[in-house]
Amino acid sequence: MAIKTPAKALILVSAALIALPVAAWLATFLYWHFRITDALRVLENRASGLRLSSLDHDDSYEILLSSGCRCLPYLVSAAESPENRFLHDELLYRIVTRTRVGDGVVIDQDLIRARGVLGGNPLLPDDSPEDRRQKAGRIRDWWSADGHRFHQWWRVWTSHCR
Repeated sequence: MAIKTPAKALILVSAALIALPVAAWLATFLYWHFRITDALRVLENRASGLRLSSLDHDDSYEILLSSGCRCLPYLVSAAESPENRFLHDELLYRIVTRTRVGDGVVIDQDLIRARGVLGGNPLLPDDSPEDRRQKAGRIRDWWSADGHRFHQWWRVWTSHCR
C-alpha cells in the first residue's frame, strides 16, 4: 500500500523538523570539540612551562576562555597529562571561576567547593608521578560528583552552562 501524498509530505516535513536541529547541534558540538582540542594542543606545545599571565593575548588561550564551560571536561581529562601542568591547573581554576561568577560576583557553595578542590590540589612541575596521580584523581572525583553543576555536555550553544 502506497503512502498518499499529504501523509508523505507530513512525514517528510516532520523528519526535516527533527533532523535540522539535530544536525545543527552536532555541527556545533564538533565545531567546539575541534577548536578546543586544537587550542589545547597548540598551547601545550608552545607554552611549555609558561604561566597563564604570559599568554594573555594568545589566540589559542582566547579560544579556550571563550569556550567557557565547554572546555572543562577536556581540562579535567588532561589533568594527569605530563604536558604543561601549570597551564592545565591555572586554566581549569580560572575557567571554573569565570563560568560560575561571570560578570557579577556570585559565590555559591559549588564554587567554594570547586575552588577548594582545585586550589588544594595544584598541579606543580616538581610533583612526583604519584602525587600528580593523586591530585588528578581528586580533581576527577570532584568533576564526577559536581561537574554537572558547571557544565552539561548537551549545552553546546553556550559557554555559561548556568
